[in-house]
Amino acid sequence: MSISQPVVDVAVVRDKLVNLARLGRALVVYFFVLTLHKLVVIAMGCWVNAVIRRARQKYIVQGTQISSQLSPQIPLRRLVFHDWSKFMWCEYLPYAKHFCGLAGPNDGFRVAFAHHCKFNDHHAEHHFTAESWTEQDRSRRGRFARAMPPVCVTEMVADMMAAEVSYCHRMPRPGRWSWIHANLFGPSVLGSLHPQSFGLLCELLQELGFSEDIAIARLKTDAPKQ
Repeated sequence: MSISQPVVDVAVVRDKLVNLARLGRALVVYFFVLTLHKLVVIAMGCWVNAVIRRARQKYIVQGTQISSQLSPQIPLRRLVFHDWSKFMWCEYLPYAKHFCGLAGPNDGFRVAFAHHCKFNDHHAEHHFTAESWTEQDRSRRGRFARAMPPVCVTEMVADMMAAEVSYCHRMPRPGRWSWIHANLFGPSVLGSLHPQSFGLLCELLQELGFSEDIAIARLKTDAPKQ
């Protein structure tokens, strides 16, 4: 009596191996991207801190009171541990698949992003309340959001600048920071900040030399829709 051998579907095995290889590549690629982003965050944070120090010295030399809207510097500890939760598997895997185009409709990225915002207070979403999320008019969400600690606003700006370098491969230049043009005002995450935090954000952007970008963003928001 002969024992039948299980039939191996070569195509299925090949597809599984290909998908496994793609996932392995995504995990490696994202590790280098994430590490690069962390290094750029530290560099951008140091530059932002230097600008803030010069601004404080200017106030002291002029003998004027330091602006209450002037952001504090980012402690080196915060820069080093920036986005630490992205190295947790519950975030790392969905982020890697999303970044490398392997994400499906139920890839878990939304859950991973919510987890990330929960444990990283430099994200505006960390300070949203339940009312912020349920408010349908996104331009009105700011009235329900909690005010961000000033140091979190400073770190958020350093993170935005680093993201422009790491993911878009260009330095944010005064007058040409397209992400700010599209997202500073209106129904965006930044537009949903608490008014106090939003004022601090705009003050810091001006101090960093992006006044023109604020004006461009306002014009784009106020422009009538065609």
